[in-house]
Amino acid sequence: MDTRFATGTEYMARVEPSRFGLPVSKRIHESVLSFGHEVLLAPLNAIDDIALAVEKVIANARELSG
Repeated sequence: MDTRFATGTEYMARVEPSRFGLPVSKRIHESVLSFGHEVLLAPLNAIDDIALAVEKVIANARELSG
C-alpha cells in the first residue's frame, strides 16, 4: 500500500480500479502516447526527431504488428 498519502486500507478498497468498468479510460490508456515534461523541454530539433519517429511507427504499424 502507498503510504505517502495516508489513505488507509478502507479508502484503498473503495477506489480499487478492478471494481469499476471504465471502457473510455481503458481505450484512452491503450491509445495515447505520453512523454514526461523533460522530453518536451528538449531542443526543438530533438522534438522534431521524436515526431518523425512517431510518424514512422504509425506509417509502418501494420508491418510492425506482424
